[in-house]
Amino acid sequence: MTAKSAQEQTGIERPVEEPGRSKERSITFPTPPKELQKGSRDWKKLLAYFGPGAIVASVTLGSGETLFAPRGGAIFGLSIIWALVWAGLVKGIMTYSGVRYYTLTGEHVMSRWAKLPGPRGWFSLLMGGIAILAFPAWISGLSKMLGQIIAWIFGLPMTDTTFATIGTILIVGTAGLVLVGGYDYVERAQIAIVAFLSATIAALAIAAQPSLGGVLGGLVPHMPSGYAPFVYEKYPDVASRSVWIEVVTYMGAVGGGIYDYIGYVGYSKKRSWGVLRREDSEEISDFVRELAPGTTVPFELTDDNLKRAKSWLRAPQVDVIISFTAITFFTAAAMVLGAQSLHKAQLIPSGIDLYTFQARWFSAINPGLTILWKIGVFFAIFGTLYATWEGYTWTWLETVKPFSSRARNLERDNMTKARVITMIYAGGIGLVLIWSGLSAVAIVTPASIIGGVFGCGLWCWAMLWAERTALPEELRSGWALTVGLIISGVFLTGAGVISILEYLGFASF
Repeated sequence: MTAKSAQEQTGIERPVEEPGRSKERSITFPTPPKELQKGSRDWKKLLAYFGPGAIVASVTLGSGETLFAPRGGAIFGLSIIWALVWAGLVKGIMTYSGVRYYTLTGEHVMSRWAKLPGPRGWFSLLMGGIAILAFPAWISGLSKMLGQIIAWIFGLPMTDTTFATIGTILIVGTAGLVLVGGYDYVERAQIAIVAFLSATIAALAIAAQPSLGGVLGGLVPHMPSGYAPFVYEKYPDVASRSVWIEVVTYMGAVGGGIYDYIGYVGYSKKRSWGVLRREDSEEISDFVRELAPGTTVPFELTDDNLKRAKSWLRAPQVDVIISFTAITFFTAAAMVLGAQSLHKAQLIPSGIDLYTFQARWFSAINPGLTILWKIGVFFAIFGTLYATWEGYTWTWLETVKPFSSRARNLERDNMTKARVITMIYAGGIGLVLIWSGLSAVAIVTPASIIGGVFGCGLWCWAMLWAERTALPEELRSGWALTVGLIISGVFLTGAGVISILEYLGFASF
């Protein structure tokens, strides 16, 4: 076999070792499909690269669009649209940075972060720990939300016991369905239903004819000084929450958090973008992971190889742009609709009415259309809960893989066992939380603030370090993505720190 054919087969060139010179390796990229290459205008084929992001989009739209965005509009009117738009924008930037790195190197960012200066793996364990601690909160919170929806649909007693009982059945039921292999079918149905619900909400928001000046004014970042008078009068439980905590909870729910993104970067490998398209991608991943801290990944820096690498980046760009554009637009539309209908009527989704008031959007057209909201919101949240088992499994695996060969073997040989571990941990503690008597909003608030905002800010700073230490200058992010990561890091870290201090009672802003 010639040296050239060996390189094409493995993607790692191994030059002949010379006296006094250590053996070097240089990674090459496979030829990308024509639609990814520069100058191609085949947009229909490019749309086929929208895949992993669909899961993130459908998961966040399920809770963000149906509950948190309308709740924000109901409480604050049009004044905090910026919170959702900015959250969607900065989270899209940070998420792309992670999957971009994986596409180029074949190494998950958690493995690179394990090489940060200091005790071995401290940052990866910090990020993974934040994510893993959030699992039970979202499992129990989503289950309790679903319990309320089902009780409302079937006219069952609207009590915490009813919600917890139904939620328990759903935790066990969705976990069982994942194990028997029905995930793909539910994912497709979920995406279709959420797409329908999103399009309907967008159409209703436009039909509501919101004030253009109000919408534009709401895009300017500023934190309200307090709640409207009716909130204090009618909703003392809502008014007792800090404005910062309330708003930042929305930001954390919109677009997801590191508990979603660590897994998203991990399962993006199924699409085999970039170096992961090589037949020996596992060998390349192992090679890069085992590089010494501070060592730049050795790419072949020829013009042709760099051109192939940059062409492959169009795949994650398409995936992230479509998913986060959808997240930002549709959650903003839901907030506008909440401001136009619920705020004016002084109705806030809270307590036992997390979803009932939003049905007014449909009943205002025709009372019989309320069923559309009931069906749509049920499947949106059900699909969200169902998808978390798979996403969370990838998240904890990617957290542990840099330190454990057993975890790496689980991914390769026994994903069912990995899912069972997720279910025992997240489902078990989730059952305790669901029977704790806490409301669904109260359960997910700390997870949303820490994992959905503060942790995302840390991600941005860590990605800047990873790019500067792992990638040669020719493959590092351009100025636009670099500036975007800096702005995102400042925005998310700052909002997270302030909210954590407020939540713990250490400060009041």
